[in-house]
Amino acid sequence: MTSSLKQTQYSGAVFGKGMVTSHHWRATESAAAVLRSGATAIAELIAAGAVLSVVYPHFCGLSGDAVWMVSDEVGKTRCFLSIGQAAGNANQRHQIPLRGAGSMLTTACLVDRWDKVLSHSALEWGGSQQLGSLLEDAISPAHNGFAVSKSQTFWFDFRASECQSWAGFQKSFKREGLQHQPALARTLETIAVKGARDFYEGGLAQRIGKGLADAGSPLKEVDLKKTQTVAADPIQLTYRDTILLAPPRPTQGVTTLGIMGVLNHLSMAEKPIDSADFYHALVEAVKQAFFDRKQIADPAFGKDASAELLNPSRLSSKATSIGVGRALLWPHLYQQGDTVFLGAVDSRGRCALFLQSLYFDWVSGIVVGHTGILWQN
Repeated sequence: MTSSLKQTQYSGAVFGKGMVTSHHWRATESAAAVLRSGATAIAELIAAGAVLSVVYPHFCGLSGDAVWMVSDEVGKTRCFLSIGQAAGNANQRHQIPLRGAGSMLTTACLVDRWDKVLSHSALEWGGSQQLGSLLEDAISPAHNGFAVSKSQTFWFDFRASECQSWAGFQKSFKREGLQHQPALARTLETIAVKGARDFYEGGLAQRIGKGLADAGSPLKEVDLKKTQTVAADPIQLTYRDTILLAPPRPTQGVTTLGIMGVLNHLSMAEKPIDSADFYHALVEAVKQAFFDRKQIADPAFGKDASAELLNPSRLSSKATSIGVGRALLWPHLYQQGDTVFLGAVDSRGRCALFLQSLYFDWVSGIVVGHTGILWQN
């Protein structure tokens, strides 16, 4: 099983009555080891996500965010929205640059959620794992080195003409061979010893704050200190005879449910699964739901339009507008992008899944100070 995992970019493993999947074999094997120890699905994914932050740096890192959904064996479900906030003193901008200090405008909430979901694991699921032990498999390759993945090589080459100008980037990341991240290893060791909140209001926060200031970002220590994971109930939609759940705003969970809600009003069972009509319906349903994304707002500043967007009559109207053999014009330009998904089920049937990612490949292009953290854009 191990050798087969190493041959694929996306990997999954089944052990006993549990299962885990991730984007990299090292992350999957780390989670599988936690699973074999009898730990919870939440603990599995913390270990896997930490490893990905090291070995998948082009799309996953400590400066990013994470959106979790967890469910126990009887279906009690909870969401954890670990989403960074905007810098408090950022100047108004008509356009945000894609790279550089001007793009470093939001804090990182990923590390804070480690504490929050571990607390849920302990209080609700009886988990006993400590954060420090779950970070060990991430610290090791950061110190000792790891083979650069095919995905990292691709995205390094894809941005070759740009990254030459990114300060310090070429020293931090490689195109191929064995890569070491000693500064990131020390950052992870600090978190393992002092806890996740040191990233936001301790000595590590001070080092991050200085690194951000030196880079020219408007983010400050006070912004880090205010960053907190928010727990919330999922939103839902009935599709045929199944209840679908998704995280609430400001995520795009309502968009996912909207897609399925449109499909719920189409005769999908009559379309052969490998036919052009089947895929046409899928693509057009995605377009219909994506047009609504501009109505998703920060809960602190905008109205919750979820109920309106998921209204059955509205979704039915969208389905009716889909023409057979006619594609709706799409007004937006094609863009490269990716995200990182992890999912796990433990031996008791408890589930955890999350999206953990940076905005897009190599984000700001700036490594913050001596922390080893490639900051979000």
